[in-house]
Amino acid sequence: MKKTLTVAKSFQLKADCLLNNQDLLVNLTGGNIPHIGGVVTFDQKTKEETVVKFASHDGRLHKDIFLAQRLAEKIEKKLPGNLVINAGVHIDGISKEQIDDSFVMTDEIAKKILVWVQEETANFKDPTYTTHLKRDVSGKLI
Repeated sequence: MKKTLTVAKSFQLKADCLLNNQDLLVNLTGGNIPHIGGVVTFDQKTKEETVVKFASHDGRLHKDIFLAQRLAEKIEKKLPGNLVINAGVHIDGISKEQIDDSFVMTDEIAKKILVWVQEETANFKDPTYTTHLKRDVSGKLI
């Protein structure tokens, strides 16, 4: 299931969401140059979060990782499955107002995502695993 959620203040922030059964993939973009700035993952079983910060063209780390981390913090423990978030928000000559707005808009997007995921819970399926198949030490089926 796919859903695009947007909010706007001094610029537009967009979350392209893909719900793969109970797992959620979010591409958070905005501004004038969307990209892959930083990625946050959350493993629902182990409760472990992983953060990957990519270098920007000038060698500094992308600051939009803060948006990915903020979004993850707001939703990860309320989701039924795993989570992957990319944040790639760039505005040439970004202003303090736009930076402040980005955090408020991320919080608004988080609320919208949780409402949407809740609406989709009836469509979730629990997987069944085949337990009768045996594998050797290399992982090949016997």
